[in-house]
Amino acid sequence: MEKEQLERESTYECKKCDRKFRTEKSFKMHMQEHSDADDNRKECPKCFRMFMTEDSLTVHIESAHPDFDYNQYLLKVSKDKVKFLLDQRSSGGVSVKYFV
Repeated sequence: MEKEQLERESTYECKKCDRKFRTEKSFKMHMQEHSDADDNRKECPKCFRMFMTEDSLTVHIESAHPDFDYNQYLLKVSKDKVKFLLDQRSSGGVSVKYFV
């Protein structure tokens, strides 16, 4: 479908990102993504673009940064977090009871 035709048929417009939708249902689903994503947005560690889902971030990384090993990056970040929490716990700075 041509972009112009879709825009003519669209009756619901998102004020946050200017996307347009033909049905109220698809518009409401999209708006839920915004509310869910406000606190849970994912940032690309290479270019700092923001994404609403982990899946969209992964697709972006695979296409825009094909030489970047995202899984290795996540592993390092996880290890750094655990080390930080353990250091804080041993220094008495933070009480850590559970690891997820």
